Amino acid sequence: MAMVQYGLWPNCTNQCDFCLLEDRVYKSEDARLRVLAAIKENIKVIDWKDKFSNGISLLGGEIFYTDSEKVKISFLDLINQIVDDIFSKSDSAIISVVSNGIYDPDILLRPTLDLLKKRNVIDRINLNFSWDIKGRFHSEESLQSMIKNTNLVYDEYGITPLVQTCLTQHLIDEHLNGNFNIFEYKKQNFPNSILAFLYPHKINTGKVVSDFFFTRNSLFKFIKWLKDNDYDEVLERFIQSVINSSQFKYTGLLYRGDVLDDGEDKEAEYNQEPTLEKKQVLTECGHSNLYRCYSDSDKCMLCDLLKVI
Repeated sequence: MAMVQYGLWPNCTNQCDFCLLEDRVYKSEDARLRVLAAIKENIKVIDWKDKFSNGISLLGGEIFYTDSEKVKISFLDLINQIVDDIFSKSDSAIISVVSNGIYDPDILLRPTLDLLKKRNVIDRINLNFSWDIKGRFHSEESLQSMIKNTNLVYDEYGITPLVQTCLTQHLIDEHLNGNFNIFEYKKQNFPNSILAFLYPHKINTGKVVSDFFFTRNSLFKFIKWLKDNDYDEVLERFIQSVINSSQFKYTGLLYRGDVLDDGEDKEAEYNQEPTLEKKQVLTECGHSNLYRCYSDSDKCMLCDLLKVI
């Protein structure tokens, strides 16, 4: 079982210091409409019943923000198609989305959830909001927008969101030094959410974020801190997220119309099979090179984590 992940557009309401997007050129209205049209066609040729029965993941940029009414209408049409063409084929299929929460919820967040509620599938969306202690929020206003929208989905729709945060050297140090506790922060700001750590990824902004990647020893110390404080469930969720990151989510429409050769037609684009190509390079231990993310070691983080289970 697996899931197909589509990148919609890089357009975003925020500029994180550690953004992982390689393509950060904003797309025009026409370009965004073409992407949505291609996804709708590609959905029709994928095996959702067996091979990709876990459903679909939609990523930005920011998918719940648009300045175009045409894009909004087309996006909601895509949500309807997901219900009709994917949910009807697999009872385990969901929509998974990641959002920064920095926008007016009436633009697309509420309309999307209202549509899913109307279609009686409000329980089949996995909503993830991004929060980070450093490098994400550039103003108190943007932070409060994220907190407000995270709480909104629970208060108005009964959805328990996940709050994702990068496990960085800075975050680890703040905990080990006793300066900060993310679990207490969660209780105070988004109490009806589930906390999830992500491992640090390649930075594509050109910025140097000095305390982003953690040392191997500091990860071991933080794992001990989690265990000593009875946060084993959070640790298990982190390990499963690491495992899933390279093999559970296949890339849909890797090759788009704007990168295909001129001689290739729309049918070639629309009929692409989801792929793990360019998503990972296996190293000698058999795991993805994505897990060589220590700041002071070339050891595989996943190998280390599997010893903890």
